Amino acid sequence: ADRREERLPSVAEVLMQFTEGKMTVMVRNIPSCYNCEEFLGDVVVPKFDEKFDFFYLPIDFKTKRNRGYCFLNFHSNEIARNFVGTFHGQSLTRHPTKKILDMRPADNQGLKNNMKSLKRSKPRVKNQWFRPMVFGLSEDDQNKICEFD
Repeated sequence: ADRREERLPSVAEVLMQFTEGKMTVMVRNIPSCYNCEEFLGDVVVPKFDEKFDFFYLPIDFKTKRNRGYCFLNFHSNEIARNFVGTFHGQSLTRHPTKKILDMRPADNQGLKNNMKSLKRSKPRVKNQWFRPMVFGLSEDDQNKICEFD
């Protein structure tokens, strides 16, 4: 089936997927013209400021635009659920768009799992705005998290 024809689930349906321990949100349908700063500027309203420790907006290096999805890891399941309740089914307003944000629990859950997953993929990206962002941890602490068990 064509993804454009898929019915967007209700907020209640999506929230049912955010069972205990689910804190990493995959946000889909981000307009491709948004960069990291713009997306974060639109969603990190005071209610969510300093409430997440990981953000990654993959970039298509050929077009220099985002790939239409991102990952945010929140400090708790409750905060993740509040974020989903606030933004699922909404449109971003900085640029004119008909895209409606669609949220799901990410396959990788938690800061440690997201960082390990990206470390395994050995990112070659030098531009800090194109790399995953980790908040509230020193570089030493980030390296400790990425050490394999």
